[in-house]
Amino acid sequence: IYLNISYAIKLCALIALWYLNLITVTSVIFVFCFVGPIMFILLCCIGYIPLIRSFFKARLQTKYIRFKYTSTYFLASQFFQLASRMDLFIISYYLTRVEVGYYTLAQKIILTVVSTIISVTQVLSPSFAKIKTKLDTIKEFRHGFIYLLLPALLFLAVSFTPDFVFKILFPQFLPATQLTRMMALPFIIYSLGNLPLLYILYTMQKPSYLLISNICYFLIMTIGCYVAVPLYGIYAPIYVNGIGLLISVSYLSFVTYKKIYTN
Repeated sequence: IYLNISYAIKLCALIALWYLNLITVTSVIFVFCFVGPIMFILLCCIGYIPLIRSFFKARLQTKYIRFKYTSTYFLASQFFQLASRMDLFIISYYLTRVEVGYYTLAQKIILTVVSTIISVTQVLSPSFAKIKTKLDTIKEFRHGFIYLLLPALLFLAVSFTPDFVFKILFPQFLPATQLTRMMALPFIIYSLGNLPLLYILYTMQKPSYLLISNICYFLIMTIGCYVAVPLYGIYAPIYVNGIGLLISVSYLSFVTYKKIYTN
């Protein structure tokens, strides 16, 4: 409920900016990255006032506070969120409203499948936090691979979904069909790339590697889309995204491999 309310507030903020003719890349980034999360946190605080009171009355034990870990992970998450939206921002600047509409629909379908990855990683994270030996690592990687294979196969299924399915679901947006198919392929890499991500975050507990990876992804998406979209049009961000995810996941995989087999 709180999440949906925060979405509604973001939508109202965007409508207000549009009405006041203040829509810019900066203002949209501000609404998505700051207004939405802040409103969600505020609603949670209001809804759980007794819990907040108990929190402030509780005795502070500094040994359990890991501000460096949390702040680094938060920063890494923001870079990823920005990177995953840069394609749409740049397309909105260079291309027509119709093309932006088709691209937005295709992206929405893909992000719906991405939500399954978040659900899977939430289930797997406690197991990765308990890894102590190399045998545990191999066991959890096999276990995690099976779980993350589900969203990977969903993306693969989207890539090979026949036209008649799209005609039934989105009869007015058939030009988005090929976009959706192509957009799904790079996220197969992202799905399986969550294995080294989980290991780095919960076993190694080194979010700084994730921060480096996401900064690289953000730079590739920003510079790549900025250069490629005016030259190659609406399909350019898909290739840029594939390159960005491949480099990001390769880096995390290298760090994970080095940690497992060199220690």
